[in-house]
Amino acid sequence: MLRILLNRNFIFITALIVGLIFGDKIDLLSFLNIPILIFIMVVAMTETDFSQFRDLKKVVRPFVAGVLLNYFFLFAVLLILGKLFMVEGDLWSGLVIAAASPPGLAIMPFTALVGGSMFLSTVATFSAFIASLVFTPFLSSFFTGGELIGYFEIFKLFFLTLVLPVIIGIGMRKIGFADLAKRIHGNVVNIGFGVIFAIITGVNRSIVFENPGEILRLLIIFIIAVYGVAYLFKYILSKTNIDRKTAMSIIIVVSIKNSIFGAAAAYQLVGPLGAAPGTLFTFVTLSYLMFIEKIVAFK
Repeated sequence: MLRILLNRNFIFITALIVGLIFGDKIDLLSFLNIPILIFIMVVAMTETDFSQFRDLKKVVRPFVAGVLLNYFFLFAVLLILGKLFMVEGDLWSGLVIAAASPPGLAIMPFTALVGGSMFLSTVATFSAFIASLVFTPFLSSFFTGGELIGYFEIFKLFFLTLVLPVIIGIGMRKIGFADLAKRIHGNVVNIGFGVIFAIITGVNRSIVFENPGEILRLLIIFIIAVYGVAYLFKYILSKTNIDRKTAMSIIIVVSIKNSIFGAAAAYQLVGPLGAAPGTLFTFVTLSYLMFIEKIVAFK
């Protein structure tokens, strides 16, 4: 019974149902989002061996890859699809902000979960987060003509969900918690993201039901951008001699954005309708995470 309750698919489906049933009432729990993300990242960082980061020659390539994959390739894919599907108005602004968001915080814990390269995923995520201090506000402003996303908000998110967990994780690792982190990280990731998924679903339930046509177009865009990009890279990488751990990390890095941040930022800058793209992006990403082991696995 416990095994079923801790199953990732069971948790995410239950979270979706809970969010749809309780709707806006679940907003009372929204204060938990950031603390849960911090805890997930602390567990992921506790099991990460940072000694290999001392070799700067090894760091350069994944550092550049993180910026290119997040802020050039995936951003371009999302905007091109948005234009092809004729997304306009507040929904376009929300789509741009979601596309310009930092990399997804799920990258590192799910890299650990599938057995990918934590080195590559961690460096790539760090580099893209650092780049977000410039790219996120610039791209959002340039392609929407609207206000910039504040640098302080991005820096605060960067510090709380990435820098702080690294500091705590290194400390926890030094005092002997690495093995414990490896044992519990799967359940921590599944339950944590399940709670966040329920909250996001609930607070955005009315927007989804009130705009069915626009929502369907956005869903198609994000399905192509997440699943399509993942399978495209899997196919390309399968034709190379790259080692499988590195290949899995590349697929995860290129297919996961911090859509939760995008939804929150768009809500503040554009309004409820502007938050819809980021919310739907999160739905699709979480469905992707339910099957990520099968999607990124190589024979």
